[in-house]
Amino acid sequence: MLEKLEKCNICPHNCGINRNKGNAGRCKATSKVKIALYSTHEFEEPCISGKNGSGTVFFSNCNMNCIYCQNYEISQER
Repeated sequence: MLEKLEKCNICPHNCGINRNKGNAGRCKATSKVKIALYSTHEFEEPCISGKNGSGTVFFSNCNMNCIYCQNYEISQER
């Protein structure tokens, strides 16, 4: 994975920045993963999560910039 960060091509934008040196790419992210929120996810989609629920993790620095993003505050505002 570290070699992918030397010339970043993880997302469709392929910005090519060297994130291993602390540089930020188009997503404004460096090589450090930034988690905005984690919590239990209960009583939704029982066909997937079963009776006990599951966990959910939201990451910051999404670079897709979807116009109707339902998680704008945590995904775009870092």
